[in-house]
Amino acid sequence: MKKQLLASLLWACSLGLFAQYQIHHYYNVPSSELGDFVQKETTYWSKYHKNAIDKGYLSGWGMYQILGNSTAPSALGNLVFVKNYTSLSQIANMMQMYSDPSLMEGMDATAEEMANPDYSVGMYIVKAEADIGTPGEVYVVNFGTPKDLSAFVEENKSLWQPLFEKAIANNSGLTSWGVRTTIYPLGSNTHHTVMTYDGYASLEHALKALENAYILEGIDTTVLEKSQMSTIAPDGFSDIVIYQLLSMVN
Repeated sequence: MKKQLLASLLWACSLGLFAQYQIHHYYNVPSSELGDFVQKETTYWSKYHKNAIDKGYLSGWGMYQILGNSTAPSALGNLVFVKNYTSLSQIANMMQMYSDPSLMEGMDATAEEMANPDYSVGMYIVKAEADIGTPGEVYVVNFGTPKDLSAFVEENKSLWQPLFEKAIANNSGLTSWGVRTTIYPLGSNTHHTVMTYDGYASLEHALKALENAYILEGIDTTVLEKSQMSTIAPDGFSDIVIYQLLSMVN
């Protein structure tokens, strides 16, 4: 049992559920080029990032695709690359990674295989505020700009996190949950200052949760009456999308 628990913890850490900081890089790739784009990233650049991880430039890399069409293609695109970091100093030194020629070792690639930068629609540096559980097959990600960010984080940790912990323990299909806040960019035109994620064992579980407005089996709904979200985030979430994992290295 202890070995299984340790294995689950290591798995979660490798996926980045417990990464202190992340960079989320959003791309909107034309459907006619999406297959080739994903193939190049999987074949070539996953190896590049694996080399970078082995040399300590970052701690994890993953590529996720939105299910169907994005609700905000100009901001979220249809793919997101997630890079995990242990500190802000590691992020600040990321340009050293791109100038290190040794990371190309073992790769049969040229500049022509690189992702087209014209498809990039945004990059966010985010901080982990809360993380529980183990990785899922799919993720429901909720983007928002609450009126009171600190209150949003505090309520999620004090009120919502215990509910999701119970749902995970009750084998509801929910496998993980967390909160990320935006460090950069910021300002009135920033698409989101916070995001929450819910990992599920299957797409069916994720869709069922959305159908039931997250009222998962085993959750004490009376606790929801204590929520102040109507004041903290009166506009709710701007976008709620499903992401599916395409490739990951750690």
